[in-house]
Amino acid sequence: MNRASYCMQRMNCFSLLLLLFCSAYVASESTLPAKKYSINLDVEASQRWNQVAIDHASAITELLSQVVGRLPEAVVKLVNVMNINVADLLPYPYGVELAGLARVANVSEKDALLANMIYELTAYNRSGAAKACTSIVTETADGNVIHARNFDYGFSSVLRDLVIEVDFMENGKVVYTGTTFAGLVGLPSAMKPSGFTISIDERNSGTIWENAFEGLIAGTHGIAHLVVRDLVANPLYDFKMAVQSLASTSLITSIYAIMSGPGQGVVMTHGRPSVIDTWWLGTNNTWFLVETNYDHWKAPPAMDDRRDVAIKGMMTTGKAKMSVSTVVDVLSIPPVLNPGTIFTNVMSVMPEHYESWVRVP
Repeated sequence: MNRASYCMQRMNCFSLLLLLFCSAYVASESTLPAKKYSINLDVEASQRWNQVAIDHASAITELLSQVVGRLPEAVVKLVNVMNINVADLLPYPYGVELAGLARVANVSEKDALLANMIYELTAYNRSGAAKACTSIVTETADGNVIHARNFDYGFSSVLRDLVIEVDFMENGKVVYTGTTFAGLVGLPSAMKPSGFTISIDERNSGTIWENAFEGLIAGTHGIAHLVVRDLVANPLYDFKMAVQSLASTSLITSIYAIMSGPGQGVVMTHGRPSVIDTWWLGTNNTWFLVETNYDHWKAPPAMDDRRDVAIKGMMTTGKAKMSVSTVVDVLSIPPVLNPGTIFTNVMSVMPEHYESWVRVP
């Protein structure tokens, strides 16, 4: 074999190995469409989630076990000694819905309540806090606005089995859509057709006991994911009215609320009683906003550079090429996409678009 043939053979072997490596890398992360359900709001509230509860009963039980198992023992004991009737404790229809869901899934109402307050029970300052969501609002070349997010969280192994995309129906018409987890009646991502979109990113503050105390003040209607559902369920609200309403709503703990409407977008840094900062799309000629889990006017910690990586991805792509697929590409760049990413969700009110995918590392 002459030297040229030998080198060619070596190159072919190298190319084959590279192809196999790349194939294995691509196969290491898969994207699955979220399971879809319709919730009929014309049906009695206690029965609305029956099919979801039946389909996911074992996974719901596992989630509740993990949530309760990771909470401070004192919190669990406090809940257990309380005389709780979920149907009366939570505002209508959420309490009645949750009580019905717990009954069909054969879990206790107290555990179901703790799971539905999973955000409030984990969004506090603690060492080693995991990455917890990236949201992007961006203009496109034709003036439309796309809102996309990665939902990152703990409990990822069980939560991936519970991701559902839900159309809420009234008189045979979709009145709002959301992405959530079977066993929860609130919405971390949601869209009101022709109205607005919203996603919630975690903002850690205070201690778990401060959250518990604030819960007594704000009441159970201060649960962030229920507030989101309240906003999209209100038939009168457009983008502007939803922003104004959320700005004056008391919450149990802090959040970042990312919202979009026709040609508009905003990131709201929300403290417990009210909004701390409102960051609008177009500020200083910006055509996109990126929010992870840190105040946008402060540098993110060196241990978590998702924001900078996402910004670089957006700038590299450019406004002229921005679309549903390219913004998902940005959300798929490590570490924006990471082992804690559970689902990716893309929304737009004009033109109307809503999709959710489970991300499996």
